[in-house]
Amino acid sequence: MEIIYRIHAIQRMFERDISEETIENIIRNGNIIEEYNNDKPYPSYLILGFVKEKPIHIVYAENADQIIIITTYIPESTKWENNYQYEDKKMKCMICKHGETVSGTTTITLERASSTVVFKDVPALVCNNCGEKYVDQKTTKSLLKKASEIVENGVEVDIRKFKVAA
Repeated sequence: MEIIYRIHAIQRMFERDISEETIENIIRNGNIIEEYNNDKPYPSYLILGFVKEKPIHIVYAENADQIIIITTYIPESTKWENNYQYEDKKMKCMICKHGETVSGTTTITLERASSTVVFKDVPALVCNNCGEKYVDQKTTKSLLKKASEIVENGVEVDIRKFKVAA
């Protein structure tokens, strides 16, 4: 079966130093600890594996021909019970379905035609489990406006620290 990686998963793998071989090994040999059979368009799963006694969670979906890696992360021991298999949380992230968001920052890359605009230190709500990020309406509006202005000025690549509008 072919394994397909969501770009978010590749970014988290790099950030957390989790190799493709580790992902493949956990998919083959790990334990499915939760099933999300009602997820669309395909059912998804949370699988647990260990590398040198380090726990790793992978969220993936599966269709007839492919395994789609959604995200991967190292679960925090304080949030999980029974050897990283059960979580005691009330709020759940929309992506990993386990973490809750906390205030943080992120880097956002926006592309249009041949232009790429990167904003660093953007205020965001960040899932403390899988790293998924959410940006509020005011910040989103400011990002889109600034990025459009940059592109309209003919800039092809721009990297800047985000500044909250007063």
